[in-house]
Amino acid sequence: WSVPLAVLLGIPMYSNAAGIIPIVEALLEKGAALGTVLAFMMAVIALSLPETIILKKVLKWQLIAVFLGVVGAGIMFVGFLFNTIDRIADSLGFLSVTPEGYGKSADRLLKHGYL
Repeated sequence: WSVPLAVLLGIPMYSNAAGIIPIVEALLEKGAALGTVLAFMMAVIALSLPETIILKKVLKWQLIAVFLGVVGAGIMFVGFLFNTIDRIADSLGFLSVTPEGYGKSADRLLKHGYL
């Protein structure tokens, strides 16, 4: 149930891809599942309420509803898929990425000027 909840929590937020990275990193460091965090990040960027209001200016409500449904379903599918892959990898003894690894990746991105 964490993936649909993450999508619902992400919808009213508004951020760009670079702005959501610190939130994603904090969630991962706190132990949130990778698929849940990915679903949250994608929902914030693709399904935000302000974006929907902007789309209303060029699309009918029916088409917006179809867009939100298809994109929302796709985001939830990706979230569940990543959570499943992560659980399978853990059960088979594969190394999962640790929160420290996420921090190192963020440091590299900052060093190269991407964030």
